[in-house]
Amino acid sequence: LPALVAGVGPAHLVSSPLAEQVEALMRDSDAGVRRRVAAGLHQVARILGRATSARLLAPGFVSLLRAEEVEVTDALLPHLGDMLSLLLSEGDEGAEAAGGQAKAGVAAGVVTASASSPGAAKGGE
Repeated sequence: LPALVAGVGPAHLVSSPLAEQVEALMRDSDAGVRRRVAAGLHQVARILGRATSARLLAPGFVSLLRAEEVEVTDALLPHLGDMLSLLLSEGDEGAEAAGGQAKAGVAAGVVTASASSPGAAKGGE
């Protein structure tokens, strides 16, 4: 997925049907598909940049964090810091306006997902 996004380019991705496909892959019913997306999502976010990632990736990122399948969250967690710094970092006013609601959703999603994660249910094991 990161190579595809890089090939298309951030400017063209947002206005293409591929943006909808990226969102659909993050919500795919197959855990294996979501695991693969989760593993490369931080690279996609870097390619897209802060504001575009906040708009395009934040809802799906929260959905992946809330996944019941451990394989999905295990693929996402090694790069959680990268994703959070991109999605929650301060930026220019345009990026803030575009990503403000996404930031709130990501922050709430992280709190909710961490409280309901499979590891939390087992006492953090």
